[in-house]
Amino acid sequence: LSAILAHMPGLERHGERYALPDGHRLTFYIGQPGQAMIVAAVDSATLCDGWVELTTREPTTTFYVAPAEIHAIAHRPPEPATSRRAGFT
Repeated sequence: LSAILAHMPGLERHGERYALPDGHRLTFYIGQPGQAMIVAAVDSATLCDGWVELTTREPTTTFYVAPAEIHAIAHRPPEPATSRRAGFT
């Protein structure tokens, strides 16, 4: 799990805590494939001794999860800035 988090671009490591800068989105899928619970808008993940602490943005919620229960992690970097305007061209 730490290798996966360290590999993700943009995540900032502070000891055992991995935090997201503004604009990044992180989603954890907990449980078995096909029956996973989605924990979206994760602001930080802290690797503790025997569990992972996931803290979401708004509303701020903290989940305590066994590492073996994390099925997948999705990371979405910020959308690139565009000069396109809304409407038809």
